[in-house]
Amino acid sequence: MDRDIRRLERSEQTILEKIAFTREASRLVGRKAADKAIRKIDPIFSPLKLNCNDSKVIFHPVDFIVFHGMNNNYNPCEITEVVLLDKAKKIGEPLVVQKSIEKVIDKGNYEWVTLRVEQNGQIKAE
Repeated sequence: MDRDIRRLERSEQTILEKIAFTREASRLVGRKAADKAIRKIDPIFSPLKLNCNDSKVIFHPVDFIVFHGMNNNYNPCEITEVVLLDKAKKIGEPLVVQKSIEKVIDKGNYEWVTLRVEQNGQIKAE
């Protein structure tokens, strides 16, 4: 009887592993199908091979900031680049601001500062 119980437990474990594998495979197939559908209707991010879920709308001085790799569906979050993205060419003052940003980045005249808003509303640098 013990031998039969062990055999049943092994069979149950094998079945549970197969179910988990099938679920993961189905999830990946579904994710790929969803990504393909999004590419058909997304004129901004898909042509640039960017995930629209990686973007934040800021409108000024650029329309979007994209943290490429932030919402990677296949691997853990690993931001590989930050993209400042406009969907239309700017003219006048917005263009001057963008050129200024481009110069700062090209010269490396920037720094990263993390600020946190505390419960009492105070802003503190880390």
